[in-house]
Amino acid sequence: MKQNALGAWITNQTDAPFYARKAFRIEKELQKAVIQICGLGQFILSVNGKKVGDHELDPGWTDYRKYIEYAVFDLTSYLQPGDNVLGVEVGNGWFIKTDEHYTFRFPEFMPPNPNPYQPFGRFLMLSLALKLVYKDGSAEQIHADDSFWVKEHPTVKSNVYGSETIDGRLVQQAWNTIGFSKEEFLAALGWKHASLVAEADLPCGSLVEQCHPAVKVIHTYEGRCISDGLTENRQRQIRFLRRYGRFTISAKICQASWNGRYMEGQEISSVCIRRKS
Repeated sequence: MKQNALGAWITNQTDAPFYARKAFRIEKELQKAVIQICGLGQFILSVNGKKVGDHELDPGWTDYRKYIEYAVFDLTSYLQPGDNVLGVEVGNGWFIKTDEHYTFRFPEFMPPNPNPYQPFGRFLMLSLALKLVYKDGSAEQIHADDSFWVKEHPTVKSNVYGSETIDGRLVQQAWNTIGFSKEEFLAALGWKHASLVAEADLPCGSLVEQCHPAVKVIHTYEGRCISDGLTENRQRQIRFLRRYGRFTISAKICQASWNGRYMEGQEISSVCIRRKS
């Protein structure tokens, strides 16, 4: 298997988001722990159930045929003696842009796009190298390999332009924590061992450390249902739409953002959120 600067690439063999999980033990007194990690197209890293850092949408968007960025995090304060769990959520980003409800297209009156988007691979994938340095001077490394467990993510469709489909039935609470499940029971919960990415499917760009400022959440705005201050006729229209489960929510600002959401309902229920510019 051809290696990159971090080691091997692993995958769930799908173009849809997936979970990856690795349990390991720390038997000695830890001095330093640093991870280099890349998930194509994007990833969220957690340790023992806690999100690492304040980055969003890592790694940076590049032409993956030329350069692929990896992020570096200090995990020393996240790890503990004994059992630990690495958890990674891998999503599409620009690596494989899957179209569903909404995507960007040239208007019909314009000439055809001379450089249309093409996926950069067949599968989403993950690579990482975690270096553990102990106070006795010894060290060890953990790399992504087929000992990692993977599972389909509740976000079953993801489009970088603003469309997602989330299947709440696939949510597994505390999946990235120590107490989630013993290794021997993971298969019964829908998990399987990761596959190593075949050489023919490896990304060809050079791995480089991410050097630009990370994307971060700057502010959270509370949305509200639009009805106050409207005419009585318009309020009647909104009350009618509410009877059929339709709402208009405004945050009163133009923003690059995503929606926070908490919902309850029957298993057969579906909720559609559409953003309007």
